Amino acid sequence: MNTKNSAKKIGHGEFGDIYSGVKGDAAIQLLLRLKAGEVRGAFVRSDIGGIDLISDENGQKSVVGLCYKDKSKIWLVTSYIPIK
Repeated sequence: MNTKNSAKKIGHGEFGDIYSGVKGDAAIQLLLRLKAGEVRGAFVRSDIGGIDLISDENGQKSVVGLCYKDKSKIWLVTSYIPIK
């Protein structure tokens, strides 16, 4: 599957270009290849809704994470990974 062709760029944000139209493993592969960006709605859970993936390599650190919204909050979970 060519994730770059199925991904639709919908804007630019804090972590780089924002894409939609890619789900699951294809979304992960896209961000691994691009090194930075966001995929909206990469995963969906019935109890919390859409989950976005983010990635940003900046200097000596890499930020990876996910974001989802519930009824009253937006949750952002990130991990900082040193680049070797």
